[in-house]
This record gives sequence, C-alpha cells and structure tokens, in this order.
Amino acid sequence: MALSFAFAAAMSTALGMFLTKSVTQRLPGFQTVGVLFIYNAVVAAPVFILKPTWSHLRIVDCLRLFVGGTTTALGAWLIFLIVSRSLASAAAIGQSLSPAAMLVISAYFLHSRATLAQTLLVILIVAAALYPLRNAVEGISSLNTVLLIGLIGITGGVNTAIISQHLKAHLGLVQIIVIQQIVAGLWFLIFYRPKGFTLRDHLSLSRRSVFMGGAWIFTSYALTHGSPVLVQSVTATVPILTLGLETIAYRRSPSAGVMISAVVAGAGICVLALMY
Repeated sequence: MALSFAFAAAMSTALGMFLTKSVTQRLPGFQTVGVLFIYNAVVAAPVFILKPTWSHLRIVDCLRLFVGGTTTALGAWLIFLIVSRSLASAAAIGQSLSPAAMLVISAYFLHSRATLAQTLLVILIVAAALYPLRNAVEGISSLNTVLLIGLIGITGGVNTAIISQHLKAHLGLVQIIVIQQIVAGLWFLIFYRPKGFTLRDHLSLSRRSVFMGGAWIFTSYALTHGSPVLVQSVTATVPILTLGLETIAYRRSPSAGVMISAVVAGAGICVLALMY
C-alpha cells in the first residue's frame, strides 16, 4: 500500500509541475501563485475530516509555521521563475534534491547523524545533477542558473526540517500543511495581487492545485504506511515523470542535459535514502 501511495504522490507532483508551465504561459506569472497556495490549502483541508488532529499552538509553533510558510513561498517563487524561462522538469530536478539538502541540514541543525562520507556524497550528487542544467534557463547566466535551481532544493530541505520539528511537537500534518500554505499564499497576495482573473482561470488554477494538494496527501499516507526510504526513492522519479509528460505533450525529445540531470538526481536520492 505504501508503494501505491508513494507512486501516486510522485505522479501527482509530476502532473502539478507540468501544469505549472501552462499556468505561467496563460496567466500573469507570480500573480497566480498566491491563489494557487490558497487552493492547495482548500484541497488539503478535507483530509482533516479523516484524521482530525489539530493541536494547540504555542508561540514557538506559530513562529515555525511562519518561517515554514515563508520558506515555502520562496521555493515557489524560485520554481515559477525557472519554469517561466525553461521547462517544468528543470525546476522538478531542483525540487527532487530537497532530501539531499535535508540530510545535511538535519545533521548540522537538528543534531541527527550524518557521516562525512554522506555529506561529501550529497555535494557530489547535487553538483553532478546541477552541472548539466547550467544552460537550461533562458536569459540567466550559467552560475545563476545552478544557484537558483540548487536553492529550490535547499528551500525544500529547510521546509522538510521545519515540518519534522512540528511533528516532534505533536502538531498534525494536515494542520501544518494548511497553515503553511496559507502563509505562503498571503505573501504572494500581498506582493503580487491577482487582477482580472476569470472563472476559467480559477478553474485552471484549481486543477493544478488538486494535483499538488493530492501529492501532499499521498506522501503523508505513504509515510504513514511505509518507510521514508521507500517514499524518497519513489518520489525521486518526479523529474523523469515530468520529462515524460513534456515529451508526450510537446512531441519532442528532451535535451540531453536535462535528461542526464533527471537520471542523476533520481539515482542519487535513491542511494542517499538507502545510506541514510
């Protein structure tokens, strides 16, 4: 059952990432992101009925939720920046590296175990996955491209570390997701106010949110029924799945650089999951 949930999470994430490209093409860029986050929260909220865990929030919990929401917003800003100038698969590769970033972050900030060999392997995997993408983003220099895509993985790793701290404090996963999605959405609604959206636009955005919200739900159920190693290994296939969707939709083969990066990132995360 855990394998089924993990694959559903990977497929939902890939579909959500793929639809992100069409959102950036049809609608006014960053103005859509705040609306998407609110819809993500709406999609995740009904799960509360199935697992009604809502804990009392202390001040430290509120601060962590704010930081987590802000980190989520930053990651989304980076993803939309990359997707608007490249393919969704390039951003998906950055996002898939978040478990690698999490390994290092948890070792040095959450006092978990990580050997020097693991740390060096993380650096090697990240460098090997990012280097072929150096020319993948139009209008951005090679160095900045590598840094921006790498930052997507770092923000994801930081956010995962924050969520793990919430879970240790006995907050419900749905509670964490809903609040952080709302905080992230508010950041975008403040700085990028949506204007002139039609009903059709909202339906298009809600469709994308169904897949991204579903990915959160499937991932949490997969973690409940199986090991993190299994879940991380399966979700590491997201860039490859996204590449497949792009190949079918655009009817052209992906670039060699993106394909190599996707394979290296997926294989590297699987190796890390087994070592960790």
